Amino acid sequence: MDFTGSEYAESIKTELKREIGKLLEKKLNKEVDFEKPTIMAVIDTSFDIVKLQIKSLFIYGRYKKFKRDIPQTKWFCRICRGKGCRKCDYTGKMYKTSVEELIAKKTLENTKGSGESFHGCGREDIDARMLGNGRPFILEIHDPKIRNLDLSKLEREINTYGKDKIEVTDLHFSNRDEIARIKEAIFIPEVFSIILNSIVMSPNKIAPSEDGIDFLKFPPSLYMYPIFGCIICITGFIVSIVENC
Repeated sequence: MDFTGSEYAESIKTELKREIGKLLEKKLNKEVDFEKPTIMAVIDTSFDIVKLQIKSLFIYGRYKKFKRDIPQTKWFCRICRGKGCRKCDYTGKMYKTSVEELIAKKTLENTKGSGESFHGCGREDIDARMLGNGRPFILEIHDPKIRNLDLSKLEREINTYGKDKIEVTDLHFSNRDEIARIKEAIFIPEVFSIILNSIVMSPNKIAPSEDGIDFLKFPPSLYMYPIFGCIICITGFIVSIVENC
């Protein structure tokens, strides 16, 4: 049987990878992962140049936003597109900070990364807060020099830096596949607003329901519940508490 044909030959690329991998394992005392490497060396044999491609680091978490007028991501100035002008007071941004920047600052300091990308599960309005158990996000760190992080410590640092503005919880390492999952997830927030003006209701507008809760007779899309001297008004996903009833 002839084993000299190209069918049984190993390509130069494969041989180089295998031999260089063996050398690195001895030198670094690390096991080489050819399938999903965190660092990949790209060798240009024409010019004897080696470039390192560092795999991004992904950190999953949930954030709460306690103050209004803070966008989720960086919002560059519409006039200068981030270059800086009078309109943005030469900051290049429409708003001083964002949820992304408040979370990314300490993360970049700890990882020594070259940059970041913020991936959120939907977004809230700028003038809205984000409470409850928080909104899921994944922070992608580009070219991280440090990958082994104490995420509990990082969580404390982020929360100290963003005190009274944001808070992060449930930090853990993630991957690119999870970005697609949170992007496809349906996230329906509960929006609560309080109306302080008085409303006088006529008794003939109250209709008893089957479950014992009295509804006020309003248009089909609008229902009101009289509870504890107030009226809970539900319109779609908007819930308003009407006081002084």
